[in-house]
Amino acid sequence: MSELLLPRYPDFVAEARPNPITSPKITHCVKVLLLNRYNEALLIRRADNDPNRPGTWDLPGGGKDLGETVWQTGGRELGEETGIFVPPYELHRAKDFTYMAKDGRRNDRTIMLYRADIGRVEPVLSHEHQDAKWESFAEAVPMIGHGAIRAAIANIDFSCFPIGDNVTLLRSPAELAFDPTAYGLTERRHDADVLQMQQPYLPAAA
Repeated sequence: MSELLLPRYPDFVAEARPNPITSPKITHCVKVLLLNRYNEALLIRRADNDPNRPGTWDLPGGGKDLGETVWQTGGRELGEETGIFVPPYELHRAKDFTYMAKDGRRNDRTIMLYRADIGRVEPVLSHEHQDAKWESFAEAVPMIGHGAIRAAIANIDFSCFPIGDNVTLLRSPAELAFDPTAYGLTERRHDADVLQMQQPYLPAAA
């Protein structure tokens, strides 16, 4: 991946997820705010045996794998957890924020957003979640169990983002090919599309 094509984000150490062995006190998680044609947000409920906030409502998402961009992580996690696939390069980087955990770890978070021209489709959930629902944006925000994510998305003006129809509904998360080349993209095309489509929404460079 060309270093010249990647924008810099001063709030983050690197775009790649830090190695948990060499950087145990930094994590980077990507959450996806998926809205349907009724401006309802998709929420998924964590399993009761989840070690982190069991039984609470959340946005689809998870940690970055080594070498992934936030777009690739968002697309992969959305497909894994809901069976709803959106090409990663069509996700919009809506917000970045950082908070410190009680154990001293720095948590970098990125909110990706996609307004989909779909109705109240039934997600195909992974074993990590037990329920899903579409809620109006105003009602969805206070339902989210993670306070930092609630605060981060509360003031997002999603009306400025375009509506897309490039959505695939999977019968099973296993159908999702996690190799980015399976999306019909090259690394260079992915970066170029991201810079062209997302630049208005990115934080200012250092």
